[in-house]
Amino acid sequence: PDVVFFGDVVPEARKKAAMDAVEGASGVLVVGSSLAVLSSFRLVEAADRLGLPIAVVNVGETRAERQGIEVIKIEEQA
Repeated sequence: PDVVFFGDVVPEARKKAAMDAVEGASGVLVVGSSLAVLSSFRLVEAADRLGLPIAVVNVGETRAERQGIEVIKIEEQA
C-alpha cells in the first residue's frame, strides 16, 4: 500500500514533496493530530518559520502548542 505505518520510516521523496507543499502553501491545517510524530511536526515548524498561519482541529494540546508555536485552535473532535 502507498501508506507509511506508525513507526516506519517516511521515504525521502515523500518528505520532500510534503515540505515543498508547505513551502508553496498560504497556510497549514492540522486535523486530528497531536503532532507527536516528528515527521508531521517538522512540517508545522517549517510553516511557523515561513510565517504561515497554522490552524489545528484537535482535542487536547498539541506538540506545536507545547513548543510555543502560535496556532489557531479549534478544540473539537475531527
